[in-house]
Amino acid sequence: AAEIVMTVEGVGGSVWHRCGSGYSANDVLDLLRDHFGLPAAAPRSEILNHLRTHRRLIVFDNGESLAAGSDERRQYVQLIEELAAHNALVLITSRVEWNEIRPPRRKHMPEQLLPEDAARVVLEMANAYGLKTDLTAHADAIARAARRHPRLIEWAVRLMEHSLMDDVIADFEQLQ
Repeated sequence: AAEIVMTVEGVGGSVWHRCGSGYSANDVLDLLRDHFGLPAAAPRSEILNHLRTHRRLIVFDNGESLAAGSDERRQYVQLIEELAAHNALVLITSRVEWNEIRPPRRKHMPEQLLPEDAARVVLEMANAYGLKTDLTAHADAIARAARRHPRLIEWAVRLMEHSLMDDVIADFEQLQ
């Protein structure tokens, strides 16, 4: 997601939503209200219209947790299509494809990031996951150990929620 925000012209940031039990498509609207500083009562139409002039990447993480054909997934599909129609970029991270999303759509396989971008992704992931440890001084080492790959960086940051940073770095440096 970070590489998309940094490389696609006109994208002014991102909003990250984790799909799964306890979450709904409406939670994405709440995140967008907060992101844009809109009132809590701002209607869906106002949020969507705001995207026309404030382009964002909206990330739907853990997409495989929504069963194909379920009402919950249909609500997400409807919102995703509305977001795309209002100039948002949408990224679904999932181990399964969402074939019900209408074209145009593309598969994106992340590649190794530049060193400075990888370090920034470490810090953004730590922030996104609410990690209490400040990784600023270690972001380069973490990114290097994770091969500057976005998914490995995410995995390393997630492991640091319950493991010592030095242990995680050492384990990732030994990966083959």
